[in-house]
Amino acid sequence: MRLKAIVPALPADLISALDDCGVRTDADLLFNSGTAMQLYEKLPEGVVTLAQLERYIRRVTEFASAPMFTGEDLVAQETKQRATFIPISTGVPQLDEIINGTDGPKVLEISGDHGTGKTLFALQVVMRHLASHAGHAALWIDTTGDFSATSLQSFTAVYDHLPATHSAAERLQLLLAFDVNAVQEALDILKSSQASKNTCCLVIDSITPIFRPLLSAVSSQGHAMMTSFMQQLRWVAETYSMTVMILNASSSALPQDSHSASIVLRKPALGPSFAYMTDATLWLTKDQKYVSAPGEADMDTDDQNKYVRRAEILRSKYTVRALCGPGNDNN
Repeated sequence: MRLKAIVPALPADLISALDDCGVRTDADLLFNSGTAMQLYEKLPEGVVTLAQLERYIRRVTEFASAPMFTGEDLVAQETKQRATFIPISTGVPQLDEIINGTDGPKVLEISGDHGTGKTLFALQVVMRHLASHAGHAALWIDTTGDFSATSLQSFTAVYDHLPATHSAAERLQLLLAFDVNAVQEALDILKSSQASKNTCCLVIDSITPIFRPLLSAVSSQGHAMMTSFMQQLRWVAETYSMTVMILNASSSALPQDSHSASIVLRKPALGPSFAYMTDATLWLTKDQKYVSAPGEADMDTDDQNKYVRRAEILRSKYTVRALCGPGNDNN
């Protein structure tokens, strides 16, 4: 959480001075800036006293601490969320059943190698939902600058039969964010705007370039930042009753997963603990299959190659692993 988003707010001159020292979030202040005295010595003279700084640090600690709830409060909150939450749909009933599990807001990870269709899959889900629900909106945070507006036109044609297709593209808001601070600002904008009441889906495409440079085998700072960020996404999903989809790249892996139908030497990026920060992990692969249409046996084989994409649930809090791909009626 960025310090300027904390309520009650810290003094503007203190936030500016902390920003100059590289302290921009609650994690920076509580875990990465040393003791109150060490931080005080870095600040310009006259900005704050040591006693005031200690008081502000306690305020941030209270704000960042997990709130206390009774079991009765949690049951009431979950009941309210289920009443207002509309789950997303991929168009594949078997996959929808696995992903959605119990009704309620979720944080989903969509992972796979480059070119397996992660962005197109997420865009299909978002556009399908917007085309079906005229009062809903979505926020797409692009961290690579590769989002293509031309893709929206093809989905508009596909979902032309749905009631709200004509305005679906207008209700998809696109924000560019190339580092963790920019993504954090995008979330702050979402939380402080009235649009959050109608936003049903948040997509981060992709989270890998945001946190991969920060992760290190000899330092826990990057991992702490990633954990804090994912907790914030969880809060956003539950507070505003929305689905959060996080696109993640892949990294090399040892062939240890004998139950997997597709993974041999690849796995989702950002380390093993990242998978447990989401509700489910969907792994996409692309298999090249030769398809020969009737009467086209003499054609160049390159023109007859078609790609069959496989979607595999690697982990889910709601159900056991399942597969959607070749061999099922809905691919």
